[in-house]
Amino acid sequence: MILNNLALKYGTDKKMGHHDYTKHYEYWFKPLKNDKIKLLEIGVKRGASVRMWEEYFPLGSIVGIDINKNCLKQRSKRIQVEIGDQGDEVFLNSIGKKHGPFDIIIDDGSHRWRHQIDGHKQLFPYLKKGGLYVIEDLHTSFNSQWSLGAETCTEYLCKLANDMTLARRKGAKPVEHEAIHFYKSMAIIVKK
Repeated sequence: MILNNLALKYGTDKKMGHHDYTKHYEYWFKPLKNDKIKLLEIGVKRGASVRMWEEYFPLGSIVGIDINKNCLKQRSKRIQVEIGDQGDEVFLNSIGKKHGPFDIIIDDGSHRWRHQIDGHKQLFPYLKKGGLYVIEDLHTSFNSQWSLGAETCTEYLCKLANDMTLARRKGAKPVEHEAIHFYKSMAIIVKK
């Protein structure tokens, strides 16, 4: 798998044997590999995954956001880094307006339930039709140290799945989600 080799090369925890995300990413992202995509990743840290995305998508442009100003060192010709708080709705909207619309959005930020939920609510409108919104590290939904609200991200996603399932009923509210795919500790949401 190309993506897993890149994960190993750059040292990201998305690799097989750790989080095992790369096998799912390879499946979903392979059709976009040589497209001129825009990818937003919440959480830059040491830059391992933004570097992986930069190499995997040779024509893509990558935007990373993080609260740590040291992440600005990760900028390159195709990687832009914005400094701000994932919990700040005004900041997230400014990112969507400035850099969107996106083909892919990946939340690997604070892992706090409220941030994951609000991030999805604020950024999903800036995702292109048919785009992919990923929330990693959903295992934090089962550990109250990651709370910042009563509802876990997993509970929120289950409600979205219910709304999507019931969307065919007369009088049901319209939904923007085509599908929600759950994997070990992550979800991939496809926009209609």
